[in-house]
Amino acid sequence: MPSGPPPSSCGNFLYKQNEPRLNFGRWDRASLALLGYTEGMRLRIILLAVGLCFLLVAGYLLYLATAESLYTKRGTPAFWFAISRVIRETPTPGALEPPLYYSSAGDGPKLPESAVHFRTSAPAAEVERSLQQFVLTLGYRRRAEDNAYVKGRSILSWEITPALGGLQVTVREQQ
Repeated sequence: MPSGPPPSSCGNFLYKQNEPRLNFGRWDRASLALLGYTEGMRLRIILLAVGLCFLLVAGYLLYLATAESLYTKRGTPAFWFAISRVIRETPTPGALEPPLYYSSAGDGPKLPESAVHFRTSAPAAEVERSLQQFVLTLGYRRRAEDNAYVKGRSILSWEITPALGGLQVTVREQQ
């Protein structure tokens, strides 16, 4: 009869009592040594993983900075880095679906632009009133010749057109 405690029921029954075995629940030094890894190799693997993550994030941010035009949704990194603050905060009363955001770097004489597109079930008068109240609280003033709103170099305008099941609203800011 063997002496000592019986083998555990966790799958370790294949190992003898004093034989070294891998500890898959925790990667300690002994488990890494059994696989042939040294402490220096472990550090190199961690640094390589951190460096790869850094390169991926830097590459994505470079893409966002150099993309001429991009469409995005709320909450994505592109939303926070490429869409202007005014467009990010634009109210979307009665939106039927999540709004779609657009950013353009401009091209030649065309100014850089951010926009938000959404479909709404709200009446046109309510959408118009909500947008006017929003831009006036930000300090924009109405330009008479084209009904756009201006603050410094920023020009804000919107279009409200009929669409299937409601209205299509596009709010643009040119900088």
